[in-house]
Amino acid sequence: MNLKHEKDKMAEICEQEEKQLERMKKIMDIVEMFEVRTTPSTSIPLTLEDCAAQFRNLQEDFYVEYKMYDLSSLAVAVVFPMVRATYMYMHSRITLGLENIFFYFKGNHTDRCTHVNVKGL
Repeated sequence: MNLKHEKDKMAEICEQEEKQLERMKKIMDIVEMFEVRTTPSTSIPLTLEDCAAQFRNLQEDFYVEYKMYDLSSLAVAVVFPMVRATYMYMHSRITLGLENIFFYFKGNHTDRCTHVNVKGL
């Protein structure tokens, strides 16, 4: 009777460990997906919306592991380069737009500009 109880207890422990191992595999699949989809040569680049969905998935479906392994720190490594790239792109577009405006006013188009007397307004 005692051996049967020990056998059942060990079988339960093995089952729990198999479930935990399966959960860890799913988490590693998500982490590997982040790695693959953030490489420059990827055919399916990761978007900020994808990141939000995956981190929501990690927080909701793997809450214990998310806290235990501090998976929130992964967000910095994944999201920061994307935000920085977006900022740099937007900054370059704004700078280019401003350069075009300045060129317009500095270039040969100044004859089209009129002087406005603001004292009378």
